[in-house]
Amino acid sequence: MNVLVTGPPGVGKTTLITRVIERVKDALPAVTLRGFTTEEVRRAGERIGFDIVTLDGTRVALARLSHSDFSSPANPCGSSGTSASTSTSTSSSSSSGGGGRSSSRSSVRSEYSRNSERWGRVGKYSVDIAAVDQHVLPILSLATPPPPLHVSQPTLSPSLSPSPPASAAAAAAPVAPSPATFSSSSSPRGTLWVVDEIGKMELLSARFAAAITALLDAPLPLLASIPVAMHGRDLPQVAAIRARPDVSIVHVSRSNRDHLVAALSSQLLALIHSSADCN
Repeated sequence: MNVLVTGPPGVGKTTLITRVIERVKDALPAVTLRGFTTEEVRRAGERIGFDIVTLDGTRVALARLSHSDFSSPANPCGSSGTSASTSTSTSSSSSSGGGGRSSSRSSVRSEYSRNSERWGRVGKYSVDIAAVDQHVLPILSLATPPPPLHVSQPTLSPSLSPSPPASAAAAAAPVAPSPATFSSSSSPRGTLWVVDEIGKMELLSARFAAAITALLDAPLPLLASIPVAMHGRDLPQVAAIRARPDVSIVHVSRSNRDHLVAALSSQLLALIHSSADCN
């Protein structure tokens, strides 16, 4: 089952996903978390773009107001496990959050660099499609081994070096208890995929779209965010995802977002145990 959260820009989808991830890790310290969230990037108080931050700590510059902002010394572009410098700040935000990119429903068009189809454009932002293909796709690949397990650490290791897959550790796992009584001692390792978000910018990459389809088809739990349809119009790829019978759409609002943390965490813990038992 794939759990997709959606809601208007700024409602707190990324914050919700982050809190759910933390609760899942508390309940299952050995769980494998794979995927990414999105942070907006600000300079002198002005939002200049968005970064993708993988769950193993790698930061990738996704979009900027101009190409020069990608190479600015103040940007944490391409750095691993780093945060922005004092002149550039980042904050958790779904890519449609905080009055973000999804508020602009202008048509997506591509800019062609001299040597490749690297750049795309969504609204006022230039999007580095090549960065998505190079840095994000490997962590979304079902064929890529998960990062090494470090149960005692509060966050995953930033290393992307291959390690044995989780299936061997999960093979001898006992039958999972009910979500309310999960404990690290009785839980299989399991895997949870996180994609925040499946939006206009990421979908400029055809390879990203294909990777998302593979994840949706896989028998592993996926927690993702999708942009809300604006003025009755939806991205074709997102509309197709909404229509799938194996997705659960969760509408996030300011009134329910806090209550959703516990409900989604329990649902995903059950799905993680179920998928681990099947493997």
